[in-house]
Amino acid sequence: VQQIVDNGSVQRGWLGVGIAPVTPEIAASLNLPAAKGAMVNQVTDGSPAGKAGLREGDVILRFGDREVAHVQDLTRAVADTKAGTARDVRILREGREQNVRVTIAKLDAAAEPTPVPASAATPGPAGATTLPELGLDLVGRDGAVTITSVKVNSHASDLGLRAGDKIVKVNQETPTTPDAVRKAVDNAKKQGRTAVLLQVERNNQRFFVGVPLAAN
Repeated sequence: VQQIVDNGSVQRGWLGVGIAPVTPEIAASLNLPAAKGAMVNQVTDGSPAGKAGLREGDVILRFGDREVAHVQDLTRAVADTKAGTARDVRILREGREQNVRVTIAKLDAAAEPTPVPASAATPGPAGATTLPELGLDLVGRDGAVTITSVKVNSHASDLGLRAGDKIVKVNQETPTTPDAVRKAVDNAKKQGRTAVLLQVERNNQRFFVGVPLAAN
């Protein structure tokens, strides 16, 4: 009410990230003890998050003095922060916690991207590389790795991965061939992880998904 009196409208803070919940599978892929926090899917160029150095794949654990257990905790905390106010943001990056200082801006009428996976599966072409642990067939094209088919009733299928999706990262590594994906999966198993973290691109939108590792 006071904002309406002072400014004629309600002003909300803007961070400039697309976020998603940390699922139990994502938590397992990152060796997190609990499925808490907000996963950064995308960072808007020139946004407060971008200027502060936040990256895709960061997990936001705390914003200022507020713990981020769910994505709603972060969106509410940011919205309630006055433009021009600086806050310490506690993040998990590459297995280590660190603080990033962010100066919040005013939210304009711009929607933040929140990609949501949708399930589908089609047969892949001959010559595709099969990764039974993920339930995926992959092919390498022009330095990129593309999913050609998803095994029915696999974890990948349940999580909504589908043919045509591009694998951008596996556990923070950028694969250029299906063999590189296989190597990342093998490394995850050697480390005792029960899931791998995939960053996937679909229709020019990127999102993260934790895929449990199945037995061969």
